[in-house]
Amino acid sequence: MSESGPDLIVAVRDDLVRAGFHLGDPEGGASVRAGLRVYAVDGGVGVRWRSSDYISAMPSCANGVDTAEQSTAHGCAAGLVGLLAQAGHTVAQDPASGDLIVTAPLR
Repeated sequence: MSESGPDLIVAVRDDLVRAGFHLGDPEGGASVRAGLRVYAVDGGVGVRWRSSDYISAMPSCANGVDTAEQSTAHGCAAGLVGLLAQAGHTVAQDPASGDLIVTAPLR
């Protein structure tokens, strides 16, 4: 049986929480916190990592270059791909945004 829509969002969020990941504000509102965002996209679920203000304040962010956040996001994405694939999901990376796109597993 495959999941879609809201059920897939719940499944992906549950898989990430079980693995110990912190999920940020799912609405992305004014109270945005660091962590992973899980949101609906056409045909699946998007997953995006958001840094904390601590990383944004690091010296590597001088002159608009945020290498610390980029490095952390890249490392996080690699781990997420493995984790979500192990949970049975198909995972691809959106070339434009770098976000992960998760499609329904067959369970």
